[in-house]
Amino acid sequence: GVFFINDSYIAAPESVIAALKALPEVDEENKKIAVIGEMAELGQFSEDCHSNVGKDALDLVDHLICYGKNCAPMAKVWENASRPCVHLNDHEKVAAYLKTLVIPGDVVLLKGSNSTKMWTIMDK
Repeated sequence: GVFFINDSYIAAPESVIAALKALPEVDEENKKIAVIGEMAELGQFSEDCHSNVGKDALDLVDHLICYGKNCAPMAKVWENASRPCVHLNDHEKVAAYLKTLVIPGDVVLLKGSNSTKMWTIMDK
């Protein structure tokens, strides 16, 4: 009963925001959950890009799970806004956390650069 969207091959700021905006609506008792892996190859722009995605996501999803060390600025935005967010660096922990969070009717987006191997969370 949980709707997973596995878009875990390419992640640039624009594609992450587009994916978040494209999530289907959920019933009032359900959640939109974004599991966002770090965006690779951003160089000196990495911190600002992750932070900006975090800011945009505030209005688009109910819960954020950040994966990877470069996602720290994204998690910080959510923590500063007192919004539900966790920052994890292990696929097993992400999967275990998701299992405690989701209920039938929720929508979960998996999005991250190919190097983050976010698709393996679906296997767990």
